[in-house]
Amino acid sequence: MPCVFCSIMSGDLSARWVARAPDAVAFLPFPTRALAPGHTLVVPREHSVGVHDATPAAFTAAG
Repeated sequence: MPCVFCSIMSGDLSARWVARAPDAVAFLPFPTRALAPGHTLVVPREHSVGVHDATPAAFTAAG
């Protein structure tokens, strides 16, 4: 199964962009997935399978 975040960053899936930076991006999730109005996801551009797989650089990318 392809990574949904990588698919959004590559443009294969649409998103409402809040910010795009070299190391991280921020976007609004699809309305059916939003936890609350204004709920924004910030993710590093570096792919990882899960939190335990992420590099230290990925954790600081959105900082």
